[in-house]
Amino acid sequence: SAELRLRAGAKPEEVSGILAKAIAAAPDDPAPRVAQINLYMTQKDNSKAVAAVRDALATLPDKPEILDLAGRVMQQTGDTSQALAHYGKLSTLLPNAVQPYLRMAEIQMAAKNKDSARASINKGLAVQPDSIPLHRAMIMIDLDAGRFTEALNRARELQKTHPKDTAGYVIAGDVHVAQKAWAEAATAYRGG
Repeated sequence: SAELRLRAGAKPEEVSGILAKAIAAAPDDPAPRVAQINLYMTQKDNSKAVAAVRDALATLPDKPEILDLAGRVMQQTGDTSQALAHYGKLSTLLPNAVQPYLRMAEIQMAAKNKDSARASINKGLAVQPDSIPLHRAMIMIDLDAGRFTEALNRARELQKTHPKDTAGYVIAGDVHVAQKAWAEAATAYRGG
């Protein structure tokens, strides 16, 4: 309802008021809190987003959607250590999920901490060895480091382990493009 009002032209303050009432009426429901935090993030109101995240965490400290959003808010506001802490807790709470590891690696890459990013992806791969998004992230880390052979080998391994998925071929093509090997890139893309 609040999101529809915002789309219909309602002012953010009006929508925020509606969401505040929803939060007061159902403090254990994460949905209005998520909507409110997203509203503040969209409006680039970092101080309100951080305050709303802290309030949400105080009430719902173990809700995955709140932890994920807290990590994103902290990342957006430049609080890398808090963002990583929230994603670390999320990875413990959802031990089979790949998203926390991907988010941690993204934050670490942005902070130029490539070894930590690689370690985060490896932890995720230990949990989900067949995860295409994790393999893709590791390949991107390898490409960033100029490790083309490792990236290409990983892409070819994806082709073998996921023969019906185009990801291994597309990623192999991307590796060839990064090396300006146009003919090999075209062959890889066609294979996909």
